[in-house]
Amino acid sequence: MKVLLIPALTAITTLLLTACGNRVDMPSGKSKGYTSARLVQTDKKPDFADVDASTNRMIQKALADTFRANGLQVKTSDADLVVGYLLLIQDNASTLLIDDYFGYGRDAEHIADVAHVRGVVENQRPDQFERGAIVVDVMDAKTNKLVYRNFAKRDIHKGLSDSVRQQRIQEAVNETMQKFFR
Repeated sequence: MKVLLIPALTAITTLLLTACGNRVDMPSGKSKGYTSARLVQTDKKPDFADVDASTNRMIQKALADTFRANGLQVKTSDADLVVGYLLLIQDNASTLLIDDYFGYGRDAEHIADVAHVRGVVENQRPDQFERGAIVVDVMDAKTNKLVYRNFAKRDIHKGLSDSVRQQRIQEAVNETMQKFFR
């Protein structure tokens, strides 16, 4: 009896861990009732060479422009919402997490792990690829509750001009935020 019980418990534990471990909370709250937002800021310099300060400035500009275009003020303090983002860079073998502007209190590593399983381990793409993703979190500043989370992903193209990069970043931010502003 013990011999059968151990494999059964192992199978149940594995099933529970994989069923729960492959999920990321994706709340779909709306902007209604909020009047202002601020972006997560950091004093540290980006750790990764491919995501330099200019890329982060482009992302922050795209986020600020999107919030303004949808009627919210963008402030440096005392805002209704706090907006953070993390970046993921993937290829056929790995997933890199860049969470300099994500803030604290949410499990960025878990998001990266789930993205790795879905984008690399379960990947059906036969070609060599490199892609990037942005995950945007919007939190209520008073309650610290996660109100909204969404993401967009794109193949990475090297050697693009700054104007094309800014356009691609704005498109990804628009895609990520469109449901929040409906």
